[in-house]
Amino acid sequence: MYYNGYNVCTIISYQDTHVDKDIFNIISLDNIIFKLNVESRKRVLENAIELFQSNTGISTFDLLYLFHEREQMGSTRLKTRSAIPHAFIAHTGAKVKTNPKNAHGADINMNDVFIILVVLEKTVDWEGADCSDHPVDVVAVCFSRSKRVCLNYVTILNSFMSDSKIIEQIKNADSKQSVYNIITNELKG
Repeated sequence: MYYNGYNVCTIISYQDTHVDKDIFNIISLDNIIFKLNVESRKRVLENAIELFQSNTGISTFDLLYLFHEREQMGSTRLKTRSAIPHAFIAHTGAKVKTNPKNAHGADINMNDVFIILVVLEKTVDWEGADCSDHPVDVVAVCFSRSKRVCLNYVTILNSFMSDSKIIEQIKNADSKQSVYNIITNELKG
């Protein structure tokens, strides 16, 4: 599978913990928050964390702190009105309660990566250095126990989400299913 010249399977398998899934299997219809109406980056992250928490034992405070810590190193916002906040959760010591299913009914191994896609109802100021020029409409929140695994997925998501036409299609979609179809069609293509 290729996307923007990248062999997706090669990128994903290049890590300490082998991930034997394509990224479009990681992004599940159940992991899309559609038309979220919030005012801030913090609220976006809280909603993503709430969905993530339903599958883990990690406290909201821990995750908010991890995301805040990551944003302090530099904004995760892209110039295409999107952002890819990511957190490495290995040091929290949380245990997974249950493995979520992807859209194809297969288990998603929470020890690898968990991605939540958030499509916002209205633009959110991501508070980056030049956020007034590039607010955020679409957010892919990436959680992983491994820094290498997470960064490999962030690389793939970055390639995908750097395409302003795709972000515009996602923003203008009329349902979660439409968003999912856009993502899977682009990644399969």
